[in-house]
Amino acid sequence: MSRTRVAPRTLLTAVAASALVLAGATVPATADPATALVVGDLAPGSITTSDVVSGAFTIMASGAKAVTVDAADRTSDRGDVYTQRLKLNGSGNAAERSLRFDATAGTEVTVHARSGSGTADRALALYDAAWTELDRVVAAADDESSPIATQVLTVPADGTFWLASPSSGVNVFHAELDVEPDTGRTPWADVAAPVVDDVVLDPADPGRLLVGYTGTVGPDGADLAHARLHDADGNVVDQTFAAEDGAAGTLAVEPPSSGSYTVEVLLTRAGEDTPLVSEAVATPEFSLPLATPEIAGILTTGVSGAEGTVTVEWGAVAEAETYSVGVRQGTEEFVTVVDGVAGTTADVVGLTVGQVYDAQVVAHRGDDAAASAPVEFTVADAVERWQTAHVGVGSGGEVVENEDGSITFDALDNFGKAADSEDGFWYHYTAVDPATENFTLRATIHVDDSASKDNQSGFGIVAVDDLVANDASARYMNSAGASVAKYVFGANGEEGVRYGTPGAKFVHGYTGPPTESSANRDMTDSRAFDWDYKDGYVEGGNANPPRFEAGEDYELTLRRSNTGFHAIWHRDGETVHEVIQYDPDMLLTQNDEVFYVGLFAARKIQVTVTDWSFETIHPDDDEPAQEPPPVYVTPTLTADVTRTTPHDSIDVPLTSNVYGRAQVTDAEGAVVADGIDVAPGERTIVPLDLARGANEFTARLVPDEEQPHFGEREELESTDPVEIDLSFDVRSYGEPGQAIRVAPDGDAGGDGTADAPLDLHTAVAYAQPGQQVVLDGGTYRPQEAIVVGRGRDGTADAPITLMSEPGSRAVLDLSESASGGIWLRGDHWHLYDLEITRSQGYKKPLHVGGHHNVIERIESHHNQDTGIQISGLSTEPPEMWPSHNVVLSSESHNNRDPLGNDADGFGVKLTAGKGNVIRYSIAHHNIDDGWDLYAKSTTGPIGVVTVEDSVAYANGWLEDDENLTDLGEGNGFKLGGESMPGAHILRNSVSFGNLAKGVTSNSGPDVRLENVTSAGNGLASPSKSAMNVQLKTSAGRTGYRASGVLSWQASLADEIELKQDDTTLLTDPTNYFDGVAGAPGDGPAEVTEDWFVSTDAASVRPEIGADGSVVMHGLYELTDIAPPGTGARLAANPDPTVIEPLPEVVPIAPWYPTAVYTAGDVVSHDGIAYEARWWTRGVTPSAGSSWGPWVAMGPAGMPPVEECAEPWAADAVYTRGDVVSHDGVNHEAYWWTRGLEPGTRVHGAWGAVSPCR
Repeated sequence: MSRTRVAPRTLLTAVAASALVLAGATVPATADPATALVVGDLAPGSITTSDVVSGAFTIMASGAKAVTVDAADRTSDRGDVYTQRLKLNGSGNAAERSLRFDATAGTEVTVHARSGSGTADRALALYDAAWTELDRVVAAADDESSPIATQVLTVPADGTFWLASPSSGVNVFHAELDVEPDTGRTPWADVAAPVVDDVVLDPADPGRLLVGYTGTVGPDGADLAHARLHDADGNVVDQTFAAEDGAAGTLAVEPPSSGSYTVEVLLTRAGEDTPLVSEAVATPEFSLPLATPEIAGILTTGVSGAEGTVTVEWGAVAEAETYSVGVRQGTEEFVTVVDGVAGTTADVVGLTVGQVYDAQVVAHRGDDAAASAPVEFTVADAVERWQTAHVGVGSGGEVVENEDGSITFDALDNFGKAADSEDGFWYHYTAVDPATENFTLRATIHVDDSASKDNQSGFGIVAVDDLVANDASARYMNSAGASVAKYVFGANGEEGVRYGTPGAKFVHGYTGPPTESSANRDMTDSRAFDWDYKDGYVEGGNANPPRFEAGEDYELTLRRSNTGFHAIWHRDGETVHEVIQYDPDMLLTQNDEVFYVGLFAARKIQVTVTDWSFETIHPDDDEPAQEPPPVYVTPTLTADVTRTTPHDSIDVPLTSNVYGRAQVTDAEGAVVADGIDVAPGERTIVPLDLARGANEFTARLVPDEEQPHFGEREELESTDPVEIDLSFDVRSYGEPGQAIRVAPDGDAGGDGTADAPLDLHTAVAYAQPGQQVVLDGGTYRPQEAIVVGRGRDGTADAPITLMSEPGSRAVLDLSESASGGIWLRGDHWHLYDLEITRSQGYKKPLHVGGHHNVIERIESHHNQDTGIQISGLSTEPPEMWPSHNVVLSSESHNNRDPLGNDADGFGVKLTAGKGNVIRYSIAHHNIDDGWDLYAKSTTGPIGVVTVEDSVAYANGWLEDDENLTDLGEGNGFKLGGESMPGAHILRNSVSFGNLAKGVTSNSGPDVRLENVTSAGNGLASPSKSAMNVQLKTSAGRTGYRASGVLSWQASLADEIELKQDDTTLLTDPTNYFDGVAGAPGDGPAEVTEDWFVSTDAASVRPEIGADGSVVMHGLYELTDIAPPGTGARLAANPDPTVIEPLPEVVPIAPWYPTAVYTAGDVVSHDGIAYEARWWTRGVTPSAGSSWGPWVAMGPAGMPPVEECAEPWAADAVYTRGDVVSHDGVNHEAYWWTRGLEPGTRVHGAWGAVSPCR
C-alpha cells in the first residue's frame, strides 16, 4: 500500500552537495549507492540502452523509447534539493521507460516524482514480472512553487520489480529502497512556531517584499519554511518556500498589485499534518512597479501605393492606464505616433513600404512610464495575415510555429472544448474580407498525443463569424469548419452520436456578440463525413470513444466559394468527402464586415499541422454560385408510448415532422380513429380501446401538400402516406392492492406469486396502479434496460411501487446490459430500496424521465455513468421534461465514466423540468461532481431544483484510489452551467473534503444558499486548489441569495462576485464566508474548530439512517458554540417511509368442462386466461375463436391450491351446494345425486371448482 513517507532529509552526491554549500542551501546526507537512484549523478541527455545503473535501479530504455536526464530545480517536502530529473517520457513496460530493481517482501520504495504535465496529475506504479500493477502513487502536476511529496510503495513479495508510468510521462527525481526514519530529530511538538520579524521592500527588486522571520529549519526544526501573502480579502495571492537550515531566514514574496497585504510564515515537516504558523503581519503599503510592455506582433495591415499601415499588438501591463506607440529609423530618437491608447493594439499609418523601423510601446500610470524593448519590423508590400490566440472558453496550452513551417498545437493542458453549446480552442487565424475574398485553406494535421482525449477534444479548420481573442466569455460564435469532433448526424442521414470523427461542422443562430449565449444555436447542418469510420472501435470499457488516435494524419480543407462553405476530407489520398453549406454569407451575422478562418485544436491533445496552404480569390473571379439543391424532408410519424399495459385503453401520442392528417385502423383494417390533424413537433393524443392479449393497429399519415414551416430550400420528399405499426399487449397479474413477486430466476411464464415469480421486465411491463412489484433478495443481471415507457403510469393515489422484499435487498448488476439500467419514463412510480451497480460505459444506471416519481433508498455505485439522473430528451418541449420527482434517502458513490470526467453522483440537468427535489441523500467518491445541475445555453434553463438535508464529500476520485492518481472534476454541489438562470436552492446541506469546490454556482446567476456548511474542500490534492463557496457568473446580472452559510478551511478563499443591487448577503451576520462573520453581531467573529462535534473526516463517514435521514455521527455537526442561524443541522426524518408488502396476486382457476360459467367469469386453459361472454358449460376455451363464449385475455398463472373437502363416496346422497373432493379436485353438486362419479359427465350433477390437496 502506498502512502506519504516520514523520512530523513534527503540525499545528494558529493559533487552536488558541494555545489549547494556554495549556494548556501541545505546539504542532505550522502546517498547510499547500494540502493538510491541518484539522478544528479547521471549524465544529461538521452538514455537509449538498458545498461545504466544507479544504486539498486537499472534504467530501462531503448532507441525507440528513450528516457531523458535534464536540468530541473525542485525541492522535496523533506528539504531535499534536486538539480536534475529523469524523464520517463511516457508509459513504460519491462524493457522500456521503467526502473527495474530486485527486492524482498516488505521492502519500501521511497520516491520523489512529478507529472510531466504542469496541470494534470499522473501516476508512478509498481509492477511485477507479469506486468501486474501492484501499487501506485500520485505524480502531482509539476509546480516548482510547491515541494515534491515523499511517497512510498511497498513490495509484496521477493522478486524483480519495475517502477513505470501507467499512462503519460512522469519525471523521477529520486528513488531509494528501505529508507530508515530519522529518530534523532527534535519532536515536532517541541519546535517553536515561527515569528515574522520584519517585512521590507526588496532594494534589488521593487516588485518583491522580503519577509524576515525567526524559526528553525533543520534537524532541530522544520524541513521547509513557507511564506504566504494574503490580500485584503484574505486570499492567498503568492507563496514561496525554502529549505535552508538555520534559526532564521528571509523569504521573498511578490504582490500581484498595489495595495495592502498581510504575510505569515509556516514551518512544515514531512509526515506532520499540522504546520507551525506565525501571526499574520501587515506589510508596508505596496506600489506595484509598472512592468515593461511586451510587443506581441507587428503586422502590415494596409498598403496604399508606397505607404503602409502596421498594426502593433502588445500584452497588457498591470495597472497601466494608457499606452503610447513610438517608431524610429536607425538610431534616431523614438517619435510618439499614437498616444492615449486604452487597449493593447494600435494602427501606425503613413509608413514607407519596404523601409525598416523600430517600434516601442510605453505603458503609462500617472507620472510612471515603462517602455518596451525596441522591435524591428519591415513594412511589407502586401497585407500580412496570420496571428495566434486562444478563443472562447478554457485556457492552458500553447501554439508553436516551428522553423520548418509546421505548427504545433499543444493543447494537452488546455480545457477548451469543441462542444455542442459553446466553443473554446487555440486558433492560428487570419481575417477575411468577405467582399473581396473567397478562400481555400488546406491542412494535413498529425495527431501527436491523444492519451488524455475526451468527448470534447477536437481539431481541424474553422471559420468564425466574430471573435474576441483571449476572452473566455466570448465563446458563442457562428462557424463553419472541417473538423474532427463530435457529430450527431451522418452525411447519409444517420443519427446517433460519434465522437472525435471527421466531419463538416456548421453552427448558426447567433445574432449578438460572442459573449452572448443563445438557445437558437443550430448545428443541424453538421454532418460526420463517414458515419461508419472506424466502426467497432473501442477503448477499454468505452464503446464509443473519440475515434482519432496518436500517429494518424487527417487531410482537411475548408473553402468559401460563391456557393457557400465547403468542408472536405481527403481520405487516404484518394477518397474525397464533401459537405456544402449553401450560404456564403452565413458568417456575416455577428460581424457583417469581416470573419476569420484558421487552424484550431482544443482540449487534452497535441496535434501538428505538418503541411498547409491558404489561397484567396476575388468573388468576381471565382466560379459562379451553384444553385443549391433542394433539401428533401422525409415525412415521419412516431408514437412515443408504452407497448405493454394492464389497461383496456391507451392514449397514443402521434407526432410528425410535417403537417398532415392521420387515421388509425385495427388489424382487420377497420378505421378506429379518423380525421386527426397533426402539426410538426406537436403531440396529438389518440385514445384507443384495447382487448386482452395482442392488439394490432396501423397509424397512417397523409402529408399536406403545403408545409408553411419549411425553409426556402426544403421540399417534401413525397406526399405518399406514411404508416407505422402500433402493437399493444394487454395483460395483468392480480388486482390493485396486490404484490407481484419477482425473483432473479423468475420468467415471463410465471404468475407473479412467490411459487412462480415473474422476471423483472415482465412485472414492470404489466404492473397496475396500486400494485407493488416486490423483488426477492439476490442479484439480477438484466441483458437490456428495464424501460418504463411513456404511459406506463401509476396515479397520485395509487402509485406503482418497485421494491425489494423487506429484510433483503435486490441488486441490479448491469454489467451484461448494453442499454443501461432502469429508464423510468412513466409517472407516479415509487422505487424503493434497490442497489444498482456496474453499468457499462455511458449507460445510465437509473434515468428518471417521467413525472411525480419517488426514488427512495436507492444505492447506485460503481457505474460508468452518473449514478442517478433526472433529465428528459432535448427533442421534447420543456413542458415534457421530467418534473416534480423526489429523490429520498439515496446514496450515489464510486461512479466513473470511461474517460473519467462525466459521471456524477446525482444529476438533475440539461433537460429537467420544474419541482424536482433531492432530500436526505449522500454523494461521495464520484469522479466528476457530487451533484450536477448543469444547464446548456442551447437548450435553455432547467426548472428550479431543490437539494436539502444532503451531503457531498470526497468527490473527484474513487474510494479505492487511496493515492488520488486518477482525478476528475470533484465539486461537491455544482448548481448551474453556461450562465443559465435556475434559482436552484441548496438548503441545510453539508459539503466537505471534495477535490474541488464545495459549492459552486458554476456560472449560474441566481443560486440560493440556505444554512449550508462547506468545509475542507480543495485540500485533497496539491494539484487542485479550490474554495468552499463560489458564486460567480459571466452573466450580466446576478440574483444570488445566501444566509446561514458556514465556510471553513479551504485551499482558496471563497469567491463571491455580485452584479446585483442587493449585496446584503456579504454583510449578513449569519454568513461566515472564509470563516469570518459577514458583519459584527452577537455571534462569534470567526469559525473555530470547537464549533463542530468532530472534524475527523478520515475515520467518520455519513450514512443513511434507519429513518431515512442522513446521520453524520458527529462529523461537522454543530455544537452550541456555533450561532443558531449559521450552518447546516441535519436532523431526524419526521416522517420516515414504511412500506408493508401487499398480499401477493391471486392467479386464475383452471377451466373445467363440468363447471357452469356466466358472463365475466375468468378461467385459465393451456396457459391462457379467458373471460366468459355469456353462460356456458362444456365449451372448451380457444384463442382462435371469435364467436364462441370465451375471449382470450393473455397469459394466465396457476391458481392457488385449496384444501380438499371430504372425499366423494359412491353410496352417499348429495344435494345442491354440497362440496366433495375427487382425484385432487373439489367439486360442487348442482342438484340431488347419488352414485355419479364427479368429473365424468360434462352435463352431470357435479361441477369442478378448483384443485385441492
